[in-house]
Amino acid sequence: MSDKHDDSCSCCDNEEEILTLTDDEGNETDFVIIEGLEYNNILYLALVEAEHAEDEECEFIILKNLSENDEDVLVSIDDESEFNAVRDLFEKKFEASGMFEFGEADSDIDEE
Repeated sequence: MSDKHDDSCSCCDNEEEILTLTDDEGNETDFVIIEGLEYNNILYLALVEAEHAEDEECEFIILKNLSENDEDVLVSIDDESEFNAVRDLFEKKFEASGMFEFGEADSDIDEE
C-alpha cells in the first residue's frame, strides 16, 4: 500500500495521536492513529508505526478496542472473517478519502 500524503491525510496532521504499544517480548513501538471505525458496535483502529508515518509507502495494522475492568484495551483480531470484514471497510474508507492507494501484494513470497 502506498500513502498519498495530502491535506486530508490524518497521519500528517500536527495533532496526531501517538500510542505506545508493547508486544509480547516487551518491545515498545510508537504508533499514529490514522483512522477509526465502528463495526458491530466495536471500535477498531488503524495504526501506522510513527517512524514510518511520513513514508511514501507504509503499512497499517488494525486493532480492536475492548473495555476490560473499565479500561480500554487494544487487542489483535483473532477471527479471520471479522478481520477481513474490518480490513475491507478500512480499505474502502481510505480509498474513498484518497488517503491510501492499495496495490497487489508482493509476489516474492515463496509458495509451497
